[in-house]
Amino acid sequence: MSLKTIKYFSTLIVAVVAVLAAWWLWNYYMQSPWTRDGNAEQVSVTP
Repeated sequence: MSLKTIKYFSTLIVAVVAVLAAWWLWNYYMQSPWTRDGNAEQVSVTP
């Protein structure tokens, strides 16, 4: 393989890994509840 081909495929692999990591993080933070029952209590900040 030539150096140009190796550069192309290594960039492609890094980009695919980045997209998969972003997709996994999006699903983890948006679809997983942050509390045990999936609800948050409303807290009054100002009186």
